Amino acid sequence: MLDILFYVIIYPLELIIESAYSFFNTVVKHNHGLAVMGISFFVSLLCLPLYLKAEESQKKEREIQTRMAKKTAVIKKYFKGDERHMVLSMYYRENHYHPLMALRSSLSLLTQIPFFIAAYSFLSHFELLRGESFFFIKDLGAPDKLLSIGGFSINVLPILMTLINAVSGAVYSKGFSLRERLRLYIVALIFLALLYHSPAALTLYWTCNNIFSLAKNTLAKFKHPERILYFGMLAAFFAALIYVLYFRPYSQSGSKKITKIAFALFAGIPVYLAFIHYAGKKYFSHLKEMTKDAGLLFFLSCAALFSLCGLFIPLNIVASDPFEFALIAGTVGDRNPFSVLRQPVLASFGLFVFWSGYIFFLASRKLKLIFSFGISVLLFAGIINTFFFSGEYGMLSRTLSFPEGTDFAGAPSFWMINLMVIFIVFLLVLVMYRVKKIKILSALTVICLAGFIPLIVLKSADIQKGRAAYKAVSENNAGTASTPAPPPQSPDNAEIQPVITLSKTGKNVVVIMLDRAVGSYLPLVFNDLEYLKNKFAGFVYYPNTVSFYSHTILGAPPLFGGYEYTPENSHKRKDLLMRDKYSEATLMMPTLFKSNGYSASIFDIPYVNFTDAQFFTEKGVSVQNFAGEYADLFLKRLGESALLNSKPELRLRRNFVMLGLFMISPPVLRKAIYRDGSYWDTMENNRQDFIGGINSYSILYFLPELTKTADSGNDFILLANQLPHEELFLQYPEYKLTSQVTDFGPDFFNGDPSSLMHYHVNAASYILLARWFDALREMGVYDNTRIIIAADHDTVAYGTGGNVKPLLPEIANNGCNPVLLAKDFSASGDIKTDPAFMTNADVPLIAVNGIIPGAKNPFTGNELKPDKENGVNILQGDFGQPRDYPGYAALDKNSHFLHVKDSIFVKENWTGIFKEYADGNRR
Repeated sequence: MLDILFYVIIYPLELIIESAYSFFNTVVKHNHGLAVMGISFFVSLLCLPLYLKAEESQKKEREIQTRMAKKTAVIKKYFKGDERHMVLSMYYRENHYHPLMALRSSLSLLTQIPFFIAAYSFLSHFELLRGESFFFIKDLGAPDKLLSIGGFSINVLPILMTLINAVSGAVYSKGFSLRERLRLYIVALIFLALLYHSPAALTLYWTCNNIFSLAKNTLAKFKHPERILYFGMLAAFFAALIYVLYFRPYSQSGSKKITKIAFALFAGIPVYLAFIHYAGKKYFSHLKEMTKDAGLLFFLSCAALFSLCGLFIPLNIVASDPFEFALIAGTVGDRNPFSVLRQPVLASFGLFVFWSGYIFFLASRKLKLIFSFGISVLLFAGIINTFFFSGEYGMLSRTLSFPEGTDFAGAPSFWMINLMVIFIVFLLVLVMYRVKKIKILSALTVICLAGFIPLIVLKSADIQKGRAAYKAVSENNAGTASTPAPPPQSPDNAEIQPVITLSKTGKNVVVIMLDRAVGSYLPLVFNDLEYLKNKFAGFVYYPNTVSFYSHTILGAPPLFGGYEYTPENSHKRKDLLMRDKYSEATLMMPTLFKSNGYSASIFDIPYVNFTDAQFFTEKGVSVQNFAGEYADLFLKRLGESALLNSKPELRLRRNFVMLGLFMISPPVLRKAIYRDGSYWDTMENNRQDFIGGINSYSILYFLPELTKTADSGNDFILLANQLPHEELFLQYPEYKLTSQVTDFGPDFFNGDPSSLMHYHVNAASYILLARWFDALREMGVYDNTRIIIAADHDTVAYGTGGNVKPLLPEIANNGCNPVLLAKDFSASGDIKTDPAFMTNADVPLIAVNGIIPGAKNPFTGNELKPDKENGVNILQGDFGQPRDYPGYAALDKNSHFLHVKDSIFVKENWTGIFKEYADGNRR
């Protein structure tokens, strides 16, 4: 229960504080002390209206108490017991007073408590502050210890904080009763006791908070304190403007423009207020008696916004791939994708319902009307932005970041039309208020709210279906007992049960799909780490290789099943849904090899939620998913306690809240909210996708321990791994996963961080595979094993500068040059390069070559053969999730392809073509 209250009440405030800290830390160029002071004054300004309203209520309470004091004293003097209670009750009713109204005097304190807890939660455990100095403070992450007497240290900041608090309380409570003044001083002493041993950053924050409170209480004694406050802040804004324009040499033109706009907007506040007051008095004064209708609209709009941002948007994202999100959190025994949603759902409820409702409760009648108007505009505009101006930004990573170079605003026509639509919504809501039709807006809001319910139910059902499919695949293990599922691993369990079987005397065929491994990076890796060439003895590298699509959903089926499963050929088959064609492609090689006397096993198939588990179990193929099973053990083994304790899933859960705000915002604001994928996070390595990296890295790391040998038989293994898909900087020269990267190695990409990260994970994949190959040699199964390493696609728009051979835009920008290399039985010698024109659909042909003559697809009966004599067509598009392919269609009515033949490195070999499909109704 306490954690529910934390995420509803405290966490939304902590999220605001963290985002503000990130902003101020950027402005002051990573001066953490100034950033702490910045968020202190920001939070104080944010709370100022709440404090003023609370103090107004307290003032009314004191006036009533003063007015009734004499009569109350007389009643208490002459009446006792029940008689006194009865007379006092009658007197209170006559004055429209209730004893519970005395709680008004505590409103100011009650308002501060959640903000204090949020600041405490954020700053007291903020690792970035450890070791950071600020003027005379040596370490913001520890108590200040500014005075030392003998061997005894005294923390000065908490004492200074208390003194300022006491002075502020004395100014504020002038004229109050002794009882009320004592209460303020006692609270100041309580804060001293609570914060005395706290980190200096937290006491600095609260000291600045008390300075602001002292200034506020002092200003309150003047005739027009709001004017003094406004002009003081205007002067501060002007000083900030001068600093950014003339004294901040690293300021970019964008930040200068934003600062100018912010100053202009703030300077115009008196004009806006005057206009609102004039318009309200002239055109909307008749709405004074409609606060109940406005209140109903407000809370319905809050509920609808919560349903949209806190439920539908996160559910929609998780439903796109429940298995991937299940790996982020949850136990090994029950990978529950719903578990990653609990925190963001509660936080969104707190943001849109609890805190919005609290502010509405404290607001005056006029403000209630304004708030209800604003929240209804936000709701209707948010719905339009989410469903009609969502934008095509590509696939989301596990931490909810988009591909590099995304233009969120889009073309000028896109965002200008969006702003025009929002303005029309604003005018329509304004007209409804003007003609007193608020109830119509409430009815429309109820319709929106009712419309979200079936969408939420459907997305929840999709997630549950994906969860059930994964559990069925893992638990049933394809109905075979020969290869048991891996047991749950505890962090202290040093033993791993082997699950990959290779024959010592027969033949083994191993196909490894490295998701998004870049073909052109392989020569770089071998030049960078020359010792790997010996580890890959006997392999043939095919640089002249293309894939058929830039995403796994259509790029992997040709690799698994051959040319029958290219996007065009899949589209021709109307007898199966896309999910079944995907499953069929995945099972083509295992089923084929099994029918020819091989034991067949599949590990970590992509998009397990896209499949029907029964489809696998009835084929008798061992299907296992152990992605994420060994992450904790891996971190323990390497001693990476920083990664183990970082709980990277918290970042994902935080980003779900921010993604909801991102989606309902106009496209022109999304870049500011997104902030290069950090969403104003405070993590220094905000681009490090540790969640997927740890899971994928650990599997390749443990391959030697996961492998066992058999004395007879033949074995076929299909293994997929996503390490090359992650965006991670690794420690050079081992390209080791670590919490703090100190050596990034050579930069082949002229400072392009995305390309360098992709290179790091590609290099790490080959290092870990080489480690496995050494283990296979020791086991005596390397020579009798055919190994094929291929990718479904490569990464889009990777760098081509520096030491990288310049690639054609057709290759670099379309994710179509995957890695392909293969080692045949008993092959040896230096790694060779074969310039033959290849596609990843050649993988099944390489796999069966010489061991299954006249091999046929067991599902269609067609012979496996290449279909590239006249070149191949590479589909262009950015639809990469299972939800994009609900029917049998793989293509749109008008589909764009790139055609290539022979060498992919010759520009003249590439042509763009469009094809029309009458039945191309993909979605």
